Amino acid sequence: QNIISDISKDNTINLSTKIIVDADKIKSIPGNSIAEVLEYVLGLNIKRHGASDVLANISTFGGTSEQTLILVDGLKISNQQTLHHDLDMPINIDDIKEIEIYRNTATREYGSGAVSGVINIITKSGNERNSYLATEVGQYALLNGNMMLNIPIGRSFHNLSFSNLSSSGYQTNTDFLKRTFYYKYSLQDGKTFTNFSFGYLIRGNGITNHLENLYENQYERNSTKFFNSKILWDFGNIKLE
Repeated sequence: QNIISDISKDNTINLSTKIIVDADKIKSIPGNSIAEVLEYVLGLNIKRHGASDVLANISTFGGTSEQTLILVDGLKISNQQTLHHDLDMPINIDDIKEIEIYRNTATREYGSGAVSGVINIITKSGNERNSYLATEVGQYALLNGNMMLNIPIGRSFHNLSFSNLSSSGYQTNTDFLKRTFYYKYSLQDGKTFTNFSFGYLIRGNGITNHLENLYENQYERNSTKFFNSKILWDFGNIKLE
C-alpha cells in the first residue's frame, strides 16, 4: 500500500510543511473518488458510510471533521454544520491538478474551521486536461460514467466534465446516485489572466445502517453548487485582482 507522507531523510515527519498530492500520484492510487485518494495520505482519517464517497467526512491530524477546512481553488466548500457531507464536491477526480494538505492550525489565515488542517483541491486549467469518455458497469446495476471535454477557442479554454455513479445497492435501501457537472473557463493573454468555474452536484442515497433506523426505507437527497472566479489584470503600474 502506497502511503503518501512528508518524511525527511532522518525519518522525522515535518509538521510545519504541507503535503502535495499531484496528478501523477492520484493516477497511481487505485481509487475513483476523492475520498478513496485521500485515504492514502498519512494523517488523514476518512470515514465513509457507503460506497465511493457516499456520506463521507474527513478529519486531519487528530482533529475532528468540524476542525478541517476543505477548499476548491481557494474557495471554501465545506460546511461545519452539515453531517457526513464533507466530500460532496461537484468535481470529477480527473478535474484535479493537485491536492494541498496543510498540517496543524491555520486559523489566522482561514478562520476557526481550520483548527486541525486545511485541504485545498486545485483543479486543472487550459490544456492540462484531455478529452475522453469512459464507462464502467458492475454488480447491483452499478453504472460509472465519465466524460471530459477540452475545447480551445483562440487563447481561451473551455473545460467541461460530467460524471454519473449509481447503483441499486447490495441490499434494500443501500442504493445511491451521484451526478456532477463542472465547467471551467480560463484565458491568459500576456499578463492578463481570467478564470471562472461552476460546479453542480446531485446526490441521493438510502441510509440503512448509516443513521437512525427509526423509520424504514429512509432516503437522503441533497445538492451542492458553487461559482468561483479569479481575474488578474496587469497594466504595468496598476494591477487589478
